[in-house]
Amino acid sequence: MPRGIHSTPEFRARACRQVLELSRPVREVADEMGVKPDTLRTWLHRARVEGIEMAKAEETEHETRIRELEAKLKKVEDDLYWAGQENLFLKKAAGFFAAEQNPKRGSK
Repeated sequence: MPRGIHSTPEFRARACRQVLELSRPVREVADEMGVKPDTLRTWLHRARVEGIEMAKAEETEHETRIRELEAKLKKVEDDLYWAGQENLFLKKAAGFFAAEQNPKRGSK
């Protein structure tokens, strides 16, 4: 990154995330992102000192959303199962009462 150009917080977070989450070497990530390795080390140090767990905070939001969606899916699956059970019961009951209304011929 050329001198004097400031990076965005998202850019710094993405670079830090690659080092922290993917356990990639600082030099490799820095070369790929177009920054100096010392700059990336400074970002990592600042993130640790300030107590900002950028990667974990974002993952926590995703994990929370996934848990909510999984719970919602389970509830919908349970509702669908019980609706199917009710439907099966009603079919059997309808068949039972239909058989009472129309007795078999020849059984008088």
